[in-house]
Amino acid sequence: MRQDEGKRPKKAENRRDFAIEAAFGPSSDVRYGVAKTLEDDKLRKPGLFEVPTSISPVTHSKEGETAQTITQREMLIGIWRGEAPVRSGGSRFWVVQRHADGTYQVDFTLINASGAKSSHSEIGIWGTSAGIYFTATRGYVEGSGIDPADTTDPTLYDAYKIIDLTYDKFEYKNLSTGNRFVVKRVMPSASAP
Repeated sequence: MRQDEGKRPKKAENRRDFAIEAAFGPSSDVRYGVAKTLEDDKLRKPGLFEVPTSISPVTHSKEGETAQTITQREMLIGIWRGEAPVRSGGSRFWVVQRHADGTYQVDFTLINASGAKSSHSEIGIWGTSAGIYFTATRGYVEGSGIDPADTTDPTLYDAYKIIDLTYDKFEYKNLSTGNRFVVKRVMPSASAP
């Protein structure tokens, strides 16, 4: 017998309420909203949840978006360098190398207001879709090895609106912070200060 088996309700409507309560808490408005909608629309059917349908017809492919995505993706492959002032004083420099397989490595250097220098490197995956550039940090370079990142940490995932992208310049804006960045394509020998 599973540990939670005695707690699981038998009837479909009770299983639905149990699942909503487990996910959202005992006084969840979600449970009330789901039950009310089901009762009002007379959509009550056996099972935990009913499958929603789209309000409007959907496309079965992303043909138009795919052309834009392919172009942006191809343009971003390579080595890019950026720098930005830091609010507390000093500057942050970075060099990112994006590979065709969707992986990247970025080397950061921070020079604080007093001139002290620190650096670290991250690896991860990247991509583009519909004018959005995104990254997911998967680990940190430590000597000759990789220290895996805690991929449950939401701060390791970023989405950016692509503002401008040419062969040698890329401007993008972080969708959660509003920070804007400009990087320029560099030759393979480039590095942070």
